[in-house]
Amino acid sequence: PMYNRADRYIAECRNGRSLSASPIPAEVALVPGINSAHADYGPLPTADGSTLYFTSRRAGTTGGKRNKVTNEYFEDIYA
Repeated sequence: PMYNRADRYIAECRNGRSLSASPIPAEVALVPGINSAHADYGPLPTADGSTLYFTSRRAGTTGGKRNKVTNEYFEDIYA
């Protein structure tokens, strides 16, 4: 029901406020071959951690075509 969703959203807002009040410092390292100048997202490691699959809109995608509206490359999945 809708009231359950509203309660969940209220709890998420409270949690967000709490987390924002005590941020945890983190460093993000860009890894050559994984990070590109384009959108890279949706990382999914295999269960044994040996392979990382991710989605990217980088140059060199299959077909090499771009979205006519956004001019971004179409998505491909990389490993």
